[in-house]
Amino acid sequence: MRPSCLLAALLLTLLPASAHAMGYLIADGSCGADGKVSYHWHYDEPGGPVDAPEWTGYDVYRRNASTCGDWVRVNADPYARLAAPHDYTYVETPPDPSAVWEYEVRMVDASRQQVFVLPCDCGSRFVWTTCSPTSTPITKGRLTDWGWTWAIEPCLGSCLPSAYLANYPLPPALAPYVGSTQVIEFFGTVGCGSVEGCAIGLDHWQLASACDIVPVKSTSWGRVKVLYR
Repeated sequence: MRPSCLLAALLLTLLPASAHAMGYLIADGSCGADGKVSYHWHYDEPGGPVDAPEWTGYDVYRRNASTCGDWVRVNADPYARLAAPHDYTYVETPPDPSAVWEYEVRMVDASRQQVFVLPCDCGSRFVWTTCSPTSTPITKGRLTDWGWTWAIEPCLGSCLPSAYLANYPLPPALAPYVGSTQVIEFFGTVGCGSVEGCAIGLDHWQLASACDIVPVKSTSWGRVKVLYR
C-alpha cells in the first residue's frame, strides 16, 4: 500500500464513527418464469449510523426504458426505514412484458418527497429487466474496447443501460464491430454494482440498421446529482 493511502486509512480508523458514517445501498432484480419482476434492495451502514432524521422510508419507481417513459411510483405505501442492515423486495407484473423496465428505489421523507442521504454509496440502485429476454434487447448501441473487455455505449438519448460484456471468452463474431459505427441489439441480462459499472451476460445479439430516435427529456439538477453521485 502506498504511504499516502496507508496514512489515510490510519486516520480514518482514528476518527469517531460519526465522522465517517456512510450509507450503502445496492439493488438487483429480474423477471421470473411467472412473468413477475422481483426488485430487491439492501441497505447497510458499515461505518456507523447515518445522521439523516428526515429520511423515513423508501418508494419504488418504475419507467419504460424502451421508450424513455416517465417515472411512476409503484408502491401504495412507503417502505419504512429500519435499523441497518435491512432488505426489501418489491414484486409486480409489469404493464408490458415485451418492454425493458427500469426500477429505482428512492429514500423519502414523511411527505414522500425524495431526500438525499449523504454520504451514501447509493448509485447501484438502478435495475433494468425485461420479461421477454430472448425477443427484447436489454440494450442497444455500439461497442467500444476497454482493453480487458468490450463495452456497450447506448444510442444517444436512450434510457437503456450501458454495460460491459461479462462473457468469457468474448464472442469472436463481434470483434469486427468494436470501435465501429455499427449499431447492435444485445439480448441477455444486466447486473449493476461492480466498480466498473453494469455487466451484461450476453445471450445473443443482432445487427440493427440504426438507433431509434428517442426524444430527450429535460433533467432536473436533482436528478443529475442522483445519476452521477
